[in-house]
Amino acid sequence: MRDELDVGTAVSYANRYSDVAYWRIRGREQQLIDFQGGAQSDNQAPYRTENVQRGVAKDNPLGRLFHDAATRLWGQLHPYTGD
Repeated sequence: MRDELDVGTAVSYANRYSDVAYWRIRGREQQLIDFQGGAQSDNQAPYRTENVQRGVAKDNPLGRLFHDAATRLWGQLHPYTGD
C-alpha cells in the first residue's frame, strides 16, 4: 500500500540528511508503523505488525525532526513515540 510520496533532491546517499524529503519519508515511515500497532521491538507478542524494529530508533536525535517534517506536509498519522 502506498501512503504518501515525496521526491528527494539529494543526489548522493551521503547527503540524505540535508534533504527535507528524506526527513518526511523517515517520519512518515515511523508514523505508519506506530499507527498499525508498533514495531515488534516496542511490543510483546502477539505482534500487530511484521516490523521487527522501528523505522526510526527511539533515541535517534533526529527523530522529532523527521516526525515534525512529515506532520507538516501530510498531517500527523500517529503521535510521536521517540524518547
